[in-house]
Amino acid sequence: MVGKLRIRDDQLDRIQGLINCRGMITLRWEFAQYRIQEILTKRGKDIKQGLNEEELNDLYQEEVIEAYYKTALLGILPELKNQRLTLDEIQSRICEKVKGGLNMFLDDYLNIRYNSRGSWLKFTKGEKFIEPDCFQLFCEFLELNWQDVGISKADYQEDKLKVITELEMTLSNLNHSSQFSSYRQYRNLTRSSVFGFKVTNIKTRCIHLFWLLKRLLKQNCQNCQIIDIDFNSNHSYNYDLQHQLTYACGQLAIRKTLLNRIKAEQQGKISSDVSEEVVKQLQRQKKNLLFLLWTSEANQIEQLDEFVKSIGRPLNRKLKTLQKDDFCPQIFFVWVDLAFSSEQSSIDLFKNNISIASEFYRRDLLDWIEEEKIITQMSNWKRGLSFSQDPEKFLDQVWQKVQIEIPVNFDKIEPEIVLETFYKFTLNEWQEHKDQWLKL
Repeated sequence: MVGKLRIRDDQLDRIQGLINCRGMITLRWEFAQYRIQEILTKRGKDIKQGLNEEELNDLYQEEVIEAYYKTALLGILPELKNQRLTLDEIQSRICEKVKGGLNMFLDDYLNIRYNSRGSWLKFTKGEKFIEPDCFQLFCEFLELNWQDVGISKADYQEDKLKVITELEMTLSNLNHSSQFSSYRQYRNLTRSSVFGFKVTNIKTRCIHLFWLLKRLLKQNCQNCQIIDIDFNSNHSYNYDLQHQLTYACGQLAIRKTLLNRIKAEQQGKISSDVSEEVVKQLQRQKKNLLFLLWTSEANQIEQLDEFVKSIGRPLNRKLKTLQKDDFCPQIFFVWVDLAFSSEQSSIDLFKNNISIASEFYRRDLLDWIEEEKIITQMSNWKRGLSFSQDPEKFLDQVWQKVQIEIPVNFDKIEPEIVLETFYKFTLNEWQEHKDQWLKL
C-alpha cells in the first residue's frame, strides 16, 4: 500500500515551473474539466454534450463532488433538472447570478474533490505529504509519472538523512588548514595517549568552534565519547572537585560501586581501580575519550587544573601499562577559554593554543568545491538540476538561489553564513540543523 507522497526535491523546480506558468485559477478550472471528462468517459458520455442532473448524479456517485455541492448547483440553476448546459454555460450563469468570479465558482459550486487551492499548494510546494490518490491524480492531469516524481515519507526521510550526513561530512572538510597545522605540530611532539590544547579568541559556544572540533574529531579521534564540563554552570557536578569527578566517570557508565567510592573517598583524584575500569570500558567499546572543558572567568582556571590532574594523571598511568597489541584509547582535553584570560594554566597540555577560524576566504570555498567534488555531489543531491562545472560560476549560482544577503565580490565570509547557504541550497532549510552544529 502506497503511503502519503510529496514531490521529490530534484523535481520541485521543474514541476513548480509547469504549474506556475498556468496560474492557480486556470489550473483548477482545467483540472475540474479533466476530472468531469474522466468520469463521463466511464459512462460513455462526453463533456462537450453538456451536463444536467443525471451527470451531476454520476459525479456524486463517483465521489467527485459531495451531495451539498450537487444540491447547490441544482438550487441555483433549476434548469439543469431537464436541460443540458455546457460547463462554460453553467459557470457563466452562476457567476452572473451571484456576482462572483471563477475562483468563487470552483470553491462554492463546482467543488471537485482534491481541487482546492490548499491541496494544489501542498502539492506544488512539496513541503507536506498528501494522500496518494490526490498526488497520483495531480500527476496524471499534468502528464507526469507519479512514480518518477513522487517520494513516500519513509523513502524521503531515508534519502534526506543520507544527504544530511554526507553534507555535514563534506562541510566539515572546509578549510581549517592553519588550525590543523598547529594541531599536527603539537601532536608530533608527544607520543602520549593523553593530549590536549587550549582554544583561544572565542567568547561563546559558536558554530566556528564546533565546526573545528567536528573536523578534528573526524580526522584524529573517531568513535569518541564526549564529556562536557562547564566550570561556569550551576550543575550539581560543579559543587566541588569530587562531584565533577563523579559526574565525569558516571558519563562513562562505570559500575555504581566505584562511583560511590569516588564520592566517599574525597581523595581529590580517581583511584587506580576506577581508572582501570574507565580504560576497560573504553576498550570494550573501542572508544576514545574527549573532555570538553569550559571556563568563562579567570578564577575558574584553578578548578580546571585540579580536574585535569585528578582524572588525567591516573588515566595516563593506566594507559602506559597496556600491552602493545591492546586497543589503547586516546584521551583528549580541550579547554575553551571564553574569558580570554591572561592567567596561565599549570597543565602542560594547555600550552598548545589553537585559534578559531572566524571567517573563510572566497579562495577557501573555491578550493573546497574542487577538492571535495562539490559540484558532482550536488548533482547527486539535487538530481534534475544542472550546475556549472566552473567553481566560480557554481558558487555564484548557489548565492543567487538562496535568500541570503552576500556582499558583492566578497573576499571574506562568516562560517555560519557558509553553513546556512549550503543547507538552504541543498535541503531548503537551515534552522532545523543549526542546533546540530552547536554540539558534537
